[in-house]
Amino acid sequence: MPTVNINYEPAEFCKEYAAMKGNSKQLVQFMATVLGHKKAYDDWFPVGQVDGIKGLCARYGLKYKFDWIFVPKQDVSKVISGGERLPTTKMLGFPFDEKFRGAADASVHVFFSRSEKDLELCFRNGWYPLIIENRAIHKPYIDILRFGYFLGYPDCCVDFFRRYNNHFQYNCLFEIFKNTRTVPDAYCNPLLKDQTFSYIYHMPCAYDCKATARYARKLRRALLKHEPKLVGLIDEMLAKPFLVLGEQNAYIFDGELADDEIWYSDFEFAGVNRPEADRLDSALRQGNRVRVDPGTIGIYKDNRRIAVKEKPMGAFTIQFGDRDG
Repeated sequence: MPTVNINYEPAEFCKEYAAMKGNSKQLVQFMATVLGHKKAYDDWFPVGQVDGIKGLCARYGLKYKFDWIFVPKQDVSKVISGGERLPTTKMLGFPFDEKFRGAADASVHVFFSRSEKDLELCFRNGWYPLIIENRAIHKPYIDILRFGYFLGYPDCCVDFFRRYNNHFQYNCLFEIFKNTRTVPDAYCNPLLKDQTFSYIYHMPCAYDCKATARYARKLRRALLKHEPKLVGLIDEMLAKPFLVLGEQNAYIFDGELADDEIWYSDFEFAGVNRPEADRLDSALRQGNRVRVDPGTIGIYKDNRRIAVKEKPMGAFTIQFGDRDG
């Protein structure tokens, strides 16, 4: 099984992107913007790459706009009013200034588009919640809707995400699972969006969302002309079975899903920033079957139980159906 954390190197199309970032996360989204398939998108780069970003956009016909410079800092969200509703990204921010080019640990937030109008509208609505005088200032609803629209996300998915993007109250991935009425569609698989292998970078409203599938299907056809190898890898990875423990916390398997259990020969963690307490690796290495029950996750070697773990809220197994190309 190809590793989900591979830093994919394109043969030619957009190859400079991965080299500049040092990874291939959001590579497909950059390609989609270059192809005009996506209205606009935003990304983070090492601040020392400012000149490289300008050259990259000149080559691929993109407009760009630098937002703020962000530097990692201690999390102060727990001691301010409204901090419990802040997103997972927490940084010390400064308005963009060329003087930060040499800051080794700083990142620059950048917006890209082929259209000057779409770039400006995405930029206006793409701001992060702020902490001002010990209070958290959050986006109004209309800004969330507009930002999702200019990123190219379906309206149904933007509205669903707005309602369920609360890590303290919901497992958003499980809410999507509950809202799915038919066979989960591989085009609607967001579980690898932070590891290159995904046609989408949003949370769909359902794993059979028709609007999301249409978007991803069209993008796949466009990418196939430029990067057939990448398309083949994405197709292979998206159709595998997954054990989903929470947002940014899932496992992918070489195997098959049947009756809420996965029989597997290999696996890999497919999330980011995994908490130590959530590690299942040791037990999974000893087994070949994992099952989700009402209150537990059981790991087995054939019929012999290896371990039983407490089930996180909303954990589930899923395997996405084949694509029609």
